[in-house]
This record gives sequence, C-alpha cells and structure tokens, in this order.
Amino acid sequence: MSRYCLYYWPQIPGRGEFVRLAFARAKVAFSEVNDISTLQQLTSPQEGKTGVPPHLAVPILEVQNGANRFYLSQTPAILHYLAPKLGLDGEQPGVDPEVTRSQVLQLALTGLDWAVEAHDVHHPIGVMLYYEEQKDEALRAAQAFRSERIPKFAKTCRLLGTKTSIADLVLFQVLEGLHFAFPHAMEKLASSTPQLGQFRRELSDELRAYLESPERRAFNDGLFRHYPELDPP
Repeated sequence: MSRYCLYYWPQIPGRGEFVRLAFARAKVAFSEVNDISTLQQLTSPQEGKTGVPPHLAVPILEVQNGANRFYLSQTPAILHYLAPKLGLDGEQPGVDPEVTRSQVLQLALTGLDWAVEAHDVHHPIGVMLYYEEQKDEALRAAQAFRSERIPKFAKTCRLLGTKTSIADLVLFQVLEGLHFAFPHAMEKLASSTPQLGQFRRELSDELRAYLESPERRAFNDGLFRHYPELDPP
C-alpha cells in the first residue's frame, strides 16, 4: 500500500487544499510537512542530479510504495495521478475509462484556471507587488471578474456523471473560495444558479468530517482574498 506525504506552506489552504480534499473524500490517510526550510530545499534546483525532475513550487506529493519513492509537483499532475488510486477518476457508462479520466483532468484544469483568475483580481500586475501597490488595477479587474468571468464559469454543477471526481472537488473548493472573496457577487448569482447551491450542499455532506475538523484551513491571504472594495453590495 502506498504512503503519501504532502509538502505545502503552513496555515494557508492555497493549492494544497485541492489535494487535501481528494484524500479527505477518499478517506485515505496522508502526512503533511509544512517546515519552510524543507519546502525551500525541495523547490531549489538540484544541480548534478539525473532522473530527478525539478520542483519549482509546492504543493509536492511524496509517494512511497515499498522501496520505491518519488515526488510529484503541480496540482493538476498530483490530482491526475491520485484520481484512479482514490476512486476519483469519474465514471461514464460505455465510455473508455481513459477518455473519462482525461475529460476529468480537462475539467479540473478549467476549475484551477478559474482559481488563478480569482487570485489575479487582487494581484493583476504581479505577485511580487503588494495589493496596495496595484489597487486601482485591482478595482478594474474585480469589476470585470464579477460581471463577466463568474457568470461564465458558474453554469454547471456536478461535472461528469454522478460519481464524485477530482474535477468536482476542484469546483467545490473554488466555489467556497469565491463565497469568501466575493460574497455579494455570489449571493446575487444564487437565484439564477440554484444547481450550484445544491452541488455545494452535496459535496459539503460528503466532506463533512474533514470540513468540521481542525485540518481544514480557513481562507486568508492565499489564492482567495476578501477585500470589501472589490465586492461592493
């Protein structure tokens, strides 16, 4: 049986939360390392080594199966690897499972793109600048995101069949993040998208034990951030 260890920054949910949700939904145990010095070492270039792909950012997943050990980075790559092992690869009767698995990845990637767009609202110029240094640009970005991008993406619910997949978990986390960052915009959208509310309730029930545990990180200064001026009533 494989053993899993997730390497990610302490305290923030961030991109690591998508991986945590997969383990929580499958009820599979994993360990986690949040030591910053260890994370910096893992994401530094490994000169002189062969057969070891570089990992330039967390999350990183360590997989150990007997004497075999390897590492994966990039959230979609980690989720794509875990999906069949955790029973989260989707299901479509009469469709080649590899096709379904690829379609699930496609949908997960789209959800992760939406998360990046939400992040870029409050950092439209660059991540190395403080929000206050790009506030005017963020106000313009937020208006476009609220009026155009949220309605565009928020037209679906359970994404593929009736079996929960990594794509559903990605969508759930993005929706939770948007309700934190843009509560007024999401409330306005609720009446025209009742399927999203039903979807959130269903996934919340499936994940209830984890969501009510201390392991669930609260939203803060991560991918999703709430600035009242970016989400007026």
